[in-house]
Amino acid sequence: MASNIENLAEKTAKLSIDPIYKTNWCDMPAEVKLECIERMDFKERLSLRCTAKAEKSLVDLQKMDFSEALIFRNYITVASNKTSLTKIFKDEKIWLSLMQYVLKIGVFDKISFLVGNKLNNYIDDFLANCTEMISAKNIDFGDIDMKTAIVILEKLKDGVESIGFNAHNRSWFSLDDVLLQSKVQNASYCQIKNLMFLGCVQKVAQMWIDKDSKIGTTFQVSVVIVINGPFGSFATDLADRIVSKTEKRIRIRTNNPDKHILLERGGVIEHILSREFYRLMVISAEMKESEYDDDCEVWMRRMQPEQFFDPDSDDSRYDDYYDYDDYYDRDYDDNEDIFGRHVDDIDEDWHGNYYM
Repeated sequence: MASNIENLAEKTAKLSIDPIYKTNWCDMPAEVKLECIERMDFKERLSLRCTAKAEKSLVDLQKMDFSEALIFRNYITVASNKTSLTKIFKDEKIWLSLMQYVLKIGVFDKISFLVGNKLNNYIDDFLANCTEMISAKNIDFGDIDMKTAIVILEKLKDGVESIGFNAHNRSWFSLDDVLLQSKVQNASYCQIKNLMFLGCVQKVAQMWIDKDSKIGTTFQVSVVIVINGPFGSFATDLADRIVSKTEKRIRIRTNNPDKHILLERGGVIEHILSREFYRLMVISAEMKESEYDDDCEVWMRRMQPEQFFDPDSDDSRYDDYYDYDDYYDRDYDDNEDIFGRHVDDIDEDWHGNYYM
């Protein structure tokens, strides 16, 4: 019996026992702190950032997954599987600082920019401080200056799946500049709402032909209705490539015998400036006409769901396709984010240390 106790004591003495840390955060090594930070939600990380420069540096080392980030003219909302946070800013430089921080540490499923030309005044600061590439699968420029949109596109990491623009029927929207961007050229889906330029679809088609884009690549656009609009100009400019043509569709061949490009005319939305919808897709050359999708309302809703909104309908098929343009006119409760979920407000006094 005594020998057993001695053996047990000897084994116990040889065990490597990790140190037990008390509640004092300062006693923890950096690797343990990083493990803790990784489990913190966004607001907890912001709180830790303002405690000390060393903690700020540790927090900034950790990336964070966000399902969505919405950057507006005077406030920012971020959402993850852990939390959602919305804050309105009176100080534009603090707003800019938080935006830069969010873009630096975030890994986004979607980012939406609705800032108009507000970033114009800070574009040099933005470029100087946004030293890391932005990681996002989907990006939407709902309302943003063209110059700023191009700057942000150039700051995106590869792997962007979808890109959306709203041209707002403005003449300064440059499709040529957009199509020069590699992220646009490689995206599987791109859309432009309210575009004035009628030669858009053939420009995109020609880009796809030159790049031999993948089957399934899609471009959607809404344009102001005019005589001989995009449909007519597409047929004229690419007449030597036409495989088939109807009132609703034009199919053309590409330089790759395995691929065709299909242009579809959608419906019309009556408005002050009535808009017509078009969809362009790279398809298999083997695709039969019987395989065409005749339900154009589904892809039209993806572009401008607000035009199809029925307050009396229970149809939730299009809940994922949400438009943010009406958020500027909405009054928000201090403890409610734009998704209608309850969030904790941030103490105004913390702003200076929070984001800088």
